[in-house]
Amino acid sequence: MLVTDGAPDDGQSRTTLWTVRALAAAGYRAAVTVSAPHSLAAASKACGRSMPAPALDRPGADVAYASAVRDELTRHHYLTVLPTSDPALLALGFEVEHLVDKSSLLGLAERAGLPTPPTEVFADLESVRAAGQRLPYPVMVKPSMGHGGGRANGPDDLRQWSDVPGTLLVQPYVADGLRSVAGVVWNGRLVAAVHQRFLRTWPVDAGMASAAVTVSPDQEVEDGLIRLLEGYTGIFQADFAGPYLIDLNPRSFASISLAMASGANLVGIYCDLVMGRRPAPIRGRPGVFYRWLDADVRNVVAGIRAGSVSPAQAVRMLAPRRHTARGGPESLTDPGPVFARGAFLIDQMRRARRRRRPAGSTAGAA
Repeated sequence: MLVTDGAPDDGQSRTTLWTVRALAAAGYRAAVTVSAPHSLAAASKACGRSMPAPALDRPGADVAYASAVRDELTRHHYLTVLPTSDPALLALGFEVEHLVDKSSLLGLAERAGLPTPPTEVFADLESVRAAGQRLPYPVMVKPSMGHGGGRANGPDDLRQWSDVPGTLLVQPYVADGLRSVAGVVWNGRLVAAVHQRFLRTWPVDAGMASAAVTVSPDQEVEDGLIRLLEGYTGIFQADFAGPYLIDLNPRSFASISLAMASGANLVGIYCDLVMGRRPAPIRGRPGVFYRWLDADVRNVVAGIRAGSVSPAQAVRMLAPRRHTARGGPESLTDPGPVFARGAFLIDQMRRARRRRRPAGSTAGAA
């Protein structure tokens, strides 16, 4: 299996790492593309080989990236390729733009019977700022393509999207009821599904789950997702805020370890289907706890600083739990990604010091 992300996170993609680990757990060999130093996935013992590929970090890079991936697919025998980021999906020609473009997803979801938040679509940030005084704050502002959404409490907060090109969506901010449904669809059938409820996120106001727990299936939501995903085959994760569908990833995702811990290795199930096997339908076991450790610590610390979390509550929130599904690179049996993460952080600190150093100063003087 070739796993590729185009290094959207400088090689620090948890999605890519856990996809590789999920493949190994299901008995498949994995290779990964490397587009940046300190790749977590390439450092994992679950990775059999790695190959360089251009990073998807600038306009026009998609052509060279796609060419490198296709060359690799012709040089070696692979069962299939698993893109783990939206840019990689699109660069490789997967027909999923209608699902990853949030502005087009709105209409598709409504027709599938899945409600979406009241949404205003703006051509660019200037259009959003022109409407800034009348927006019903707090609101969520998110790019139509990709991630980078966040909360705005007033017109001044809109400046944080000044470097985001293209269409922006503005929706009411929904603080409670965050959840997701992940699974595998195959020929119009939901073969596997895992439902989870978010307990905490990072960043606090608009981020990924830092702590979550699996819950019982919602049949009505599953039926709507099957309609929404008509024509698509593969792994997916759909995010909800209250009753509203807010995002869809037609690929592997960061909390894939929670699905594995609940008894549904979605990556392995998909590969089995590609191999021609027909696994029995499966639903993830409710009550399994998940934690992305460093993000959850930051969430709790932020709560203490804001006065919303007491020290006693913090201790209870961060108390170790047995059989926790890990969301980060930490693993006693696969330590390589932890060292890669450490090397990445050291490199980041060195770069930050160089940026702070006064122009013309020598290292000794600095």
